[in-house]
Amino acid sequence: MSRILRLIPLVLILGFAPFNSAADQNPWAAPELLHPLGTDEFGRDALLTLLIASARSIALGTSLAIGVTAAATLFAYWLVFRSGRFGGAALLSLIQVVESIPVVIWVLAAFSATGAGSKSVAGLVFFIAMLPFATAIAAGEFWRLRKRPFVEAALLAGIGGCRLLQRHLVPNATSVLLPLLVQIVGLAIMIEGATGLLGFTNRTDLDLGVVLLRGKENVGAHPALLVSVLAAFAVIFLALRSAQRALSRRDRLDPTPA
Repeated sequence: MSRILRLIPLVLILGFAPFNSAADQNPWAAPELLHPLGTDEFGRDALLTLLIASARSIALGTSLAIGVTAAATLFAYWLVFRSGRFGGAALLSLIQVVESIPVVIWVLAAFSATGAGSKSVAGLVFFIAMLPFATAIAAGEFWRLRKRPFVEAALLAGIGGCRLLQRHLVPNATSVLLPLLVQIVGLAIMIEGATGLLGFTNRTDLDLGVVLLRGKENVGAHPALLVSVLAAFAVIFLALRSAQRALSRRDRLDPTPA
């Protein structure tokens, strides 16, 4: 799934490349019919650059969100169904400690400590920082489901592990897990924008964080770039918020027979 998501920016580049030749374009050209937002400092179409950066940021955020949600689901299952009383209490205490520090602080601290602005560092720290938060939410839903008759019957029948997760827990927890996934996507994009705005990023990466940094640097002479990237953030977050609300209103699925 993550590989497919990473192909989205490539498809955009290949599809629009014939219309974005920099050979006949001037840096910071004014908006016109073929270039509604004009061009950037490299002579590239600003709208196309913004679309590709948005697609890359969404793809990266979705990949991270899927990984965090999947890992949190497994940890939540272990916490609710496999850990002992004291083991579960210790893990919950650790989760509360990690969760008490905002994820953006973890990411910025990692950048400051390593002096690196790579996506791998940001992704790893984001994954570690978000995992306790997602695990706590998934575990709360699994605790609720554990008291349901169909889960108790499955446990009495000796059903556990992947089968219990696949047939009874995950299908009936989608009303919580899917909105959680959407929320993590938004958080990942927000962190990317924050790190880019503060300069903790690699300028060779074409994503919203880098475009936001370039917009900040050129806001005096060319404010349209900053305005357009802020508008892109607003549209993305409004779309994610609408999706989260729609998913939250979904009725929980009926128990799947064992």
